[in-house]
Amino acid sequence: MSEAVTAHSSAQAELNRKKRLSPLQKLVYGSGALADGMANTALGFLFFYMTAVRGLSGTIAGASFVIALLVDSFADPLIGTLSDSTRTAFGRRHPWMFAAALPLALSLGLLFSAPDSLKGWSLFLYMTLAAIATRVSLSVFAVPHVALGAELSDDYIERSNIVAYRAVFSVVAAIVGPLLILRVFTHNANDLLHRGGYTPFAWVSAAIAFAAAMGCALGTRETLSRLHLVKEKAAAPLRNLLKAIGDAARHRHFLILFFGSLIYFVSKGITDQLNLHYVEFFWKLSNQALFAIQIATAAGAVIGFPLTAWLQRHVDKHVLLMVTIIATCTGTAAVPLLRLAGIIPPSGPGLMVPILALKFLDGGAQVLIGVTYYSMTADAADEHEYLFHARREGLFFAGLAFCSKAASALGALIAGQSLDLIGFPSAIADKGATLHIPWRTIVELALICGPGASALMACSALLVLLLRFQRSDLIHIQKILSERRRADSVVRVETDSSRPEVRVDVGVSAVS
Repeated sequence: MSEAVTAHSSAQAELNRKKRLSPLQKLVYGSGALADGMANTALGFLFFYMTAVRGLSGTIAGASFVIALLVDSFADPLIGTLSDSTRTAFGRRHPWMFAAALPLALSLGLLFSAPDSLKGWSLFLYMTLAAIATRVSLSVFAVPHVALGAELSDDYIERSNIVAYRAVFSVVAAIVGPLLILRVFTHNANDLLHRGGYTPFAWVSAAIAFAAAMGCALGTRETLSRLHLVKEKAAAPLRNLLKAIGDAARHRHFLILFFGSLIYFVSKGITDQLNLHYVEFFWKLSNQALFAIQIATAAGAVIGFPLTAWLQRHVDKHVLLMVTIIATCTGTAAVPLLRLAGIIPPSGPGLMVPILALKFLDGGAQVLIGVTYYSMTADAADEHEYLFHARREGLFFAGLAFCSKAASALGALIAGQSLDLIGFPSAIADKGATLHIPWRTIVELALICGPGASALMACSALLVLLLRFQRSDLIHIQKILSERRRADSVVRVETDSSRPEVRVDVGVSAVS
């Protein structure tokens, strides 16, 4: 049968998933992460834009982040459940991906296009509404896209390879986004305080995100025959969501992944929102140095892809995850302490070499952590079907997205309050040469971004110790699931032969 049409049964879809995806198919699927990556890279500059460039206080900017991220966070599980239970000729995931592309592009462009006349609370309202629109439309694309990747193969290693292709385009976005803002749209001012560079940066990013979202949605229609089938459309989405959440709450391995990633992303939320303040005022780096850091991080990520694939062939995923998180925490905490102790000099190669080395290693570590978390979640979806007779990839990956966003919201709130608590000034772009920031304030900023955030991140590694789901467990579960699907196919054939005028597809992938 053609791969561009849905399978006739769950057993047939399983057989199709046993065929290896071609590199081109994985490349087309992975390209969707460019939409996600360009939007998230732009959002990474938003906190700095709101505080240092547009003059909102850290607390008010943090509150805006919290509102937008919490709205998005609670939308994610509903989007995931609706995606799980959608049934169309284009599959479960693709209608949502198509619908999200244009709203994502428009809202992202508008996010950095606030009129100069807006100040204070009117600016807060504009930024909050635009951020909500951007983040929700991004979720409508990204949650089904990530869930789609979990359905393309049942193989333990191939799942990680699929995630790695997606991560490649995240790295591309991590290079292109900073290149646009640091070397194209603010290069004349040579710093990030040039307000006029942000609007064209946002619209170019939006155009790239739109093209990537549409290209991925169109190109991955060739994989429809691999996807799990659902029994019927959900008649009551909210009731269906509550039941699915109840089942997920009884799934031990999913809960460990959920809370572990929640803690991890709170830490990342703090460092991500304060990063530009950190490198501008503690490390005192130029735009050129900032871009060199982005390149080093991307280079580390490129090495991280084959390294992750090789390591996962020899080491269980939960062991890799724990060790990598601990190593990341150690490096992030140590470098600012070495600078404060005078071991790392304030400028020159002695400063840049250790920073670039850390960012190179961090780039590889983040790839390994991200690939492993998502790959383990795909494995947990199989275990969930084994336990609860329902396929819920959309809900599971929405759960990870919820962790990322809710935790980032909390991280942004902590970051904003931390800036105000240590007396860090806002509206820096308007103060210019008259601005003076006490050294003690800058040191406190470094301690928050380094040892403080690292201590919190280390707690997620402790939760990983509770995971005991190994490769042999997955193989055993998939064998049982395969037997169930063959039995369900026999039942379907018998039903069709007794009632040929009615076509009913029944499978264990049905949403209960």
